Amino acid sequence: MCMSIVMNGKCICTHGKQNLTAAERVMIVELVEKYWHLVEDKKTDSTSLKVKSEAWDQIAVQFNSISSTKRMVQQLKQVLLDSVSFMKSMHIKLLSFLCSYQYKMQGDRLFYLGYRFS
Repeated sequence: MCMSIVMNGKCICTHGKQNLTAAERVMIVELVEKYWHLVEDKKTDSTSLKVKSEAWDQIAVQFNSISSTKRMVQQLKQVLLDSVSFMKSMHIKLLSFLCSYQYKMQGDRLFYLGYRFS
């Protein structure tokens, strides 16, 4: 069954969507960077929420004008959320590795010239 969504006066079929390519994911991140100060605003009053919504609408319009696959705002937000979660988990793994590496080097009485992560 095909579900259709009307976005900016155009009907978009959401059935059988292709996965985003790596280039499309990079495009999303680059577009969000332009509006980052609006998208990541911590205020939750009605004016700020409206500004955030308008910023996401602009991101979606710009993405859909560039990309061959059309995406909704919710899908773009999810891609960004997944990317941030992935980067945070990789950052934690990297810090964990560096801390264990630094500890082993100190145990062997060798000095590691780097930042100390505590």
